[in-house]
Amino acid sequence: MDLPLFSCTEKIQKPAIEIYKRAHEQLGLPSNVCVYVGDGSSREMTGAKEIGFLPVLKRVDLEDVYDDARPDIIGWRGLSITEIEELPELLARINSPDQKQRN
Repeated sequence: MDLPLFSCTEKIQKPAIEIYKRAHEQLGLPSNVCVYVGDGSSREMTGAKEIGFLPVLKRVDLEDVYDDARPDIIGWRGLSITEIEELPELLARINSPDQKQRN
């Protein structure tokens, strides 16, 4: 994780574009090379995608959360992981020369 950024400490509610702008500006990177990993609450996946981040859903057991109504994850067809440790392998796979030729 290069930059943990929390909406509660930034005092900006997701999916406001400003929080995603802060992230890529603090990283010093353009938004189209940033990856956003989230559990789908607060329409965060929509906000990340709108600014150009690659959104990756971290699947969670919705029985253990207070906000199980997450419209972003209903019918999610994007990339997803169940454990954060899966992220490096996922990124290596999508950045492989074979995958890039398909896109």
